[in-house]
Amino acid sequence: MFYVQSVISKVGCLLLTLFMSEFINAQQSPTLVFPKDSIITSEDQISFEWNVFTSAATYHLQVAQDAAFNNITQENTNITSTSISVSLASGNKYFWRVRANTPGGPSAWSSRRTFTIFSPHNANVTTWYRADFGVQADSSGIITQWNDNSGNNNHAIQATANSRPLLVNSFSLLNNKPLVRFDGANDFLTFSTVLTNLRTIFWVINEHPTATSKNRSMLGDASIYDFHRGSTTAKFIYDGTFANANVRNGKTWLNGVVIPHLTTRV
Repeated sequence: MFYVQSVISKVGCLLLTLFMSEFINAQQSPTLVFPKDSIITSEDQISFEWNVFTSAATYHLQVAQDAAFNNITQENTNITSTSISVSLASGNKYFWRVRANTPGGPSAWSSRRTFTIFSPHNANVTTWYRADFGVQADSSGIITQWNDNSGNNNHAIQATANSRPLLVNSFSLLNNKPLVRFDGANDFLTFSTVLTNLRTIFWVINEHPTATSKNRSMLGDASIYDFHRGSTTAKFIYDGTFANANVRNGKTWLNGVVIPHLTTRV
């Protein structure tokens, strides 16, 4: 009798432990990894990633265009890994969350994150040049034309062979993303149509630490140097005398922080 009672007690404890484990799991949720919260991207193929959730059999992803998840854009209820790639329309802000499907039922939803897929067509972008798309280069990476991705077809071209920049398909300091490299001597590209009435410019640039001292305008013209580079020795972003007054008196942000562009080195 005692032996039977002992077995029942142990089974009861085991069942209680299982129940408590499932209850605790139901109150917890997966931890989101990527996309980071509030990022803006130009990619319309989004890779979602989250951490492994204990006892999860599959995962449930929701992507919506509202914080309450009433307007669901993408939903997958049976994801067998901790990541999935989804194609979404550009020009929208999205909300996303994940929960785990466990033997004891679904977990709680994860925290909510947002991201925005940038579209140049919805932002009055004049020109947009991407190193990962629209670059016309030969087998050696020598660029003849860099296509404008804004939809305005203001392509950047170079007809002179020894003045053409180089396409680098993978660069470690940019998370192995491609870049366009100018030699700092005579490489440049010319817009099909001259840009006028500029207001805001976004750069993703870096000057090689071994670059020699020389005035190199990031954006220039054959006779007008509104964005004239700073002194050859100090390598300031803009020159305090020769750059256009509107540029000198404007503002420059570096990684989201306003900087003094007349005294900041590139």
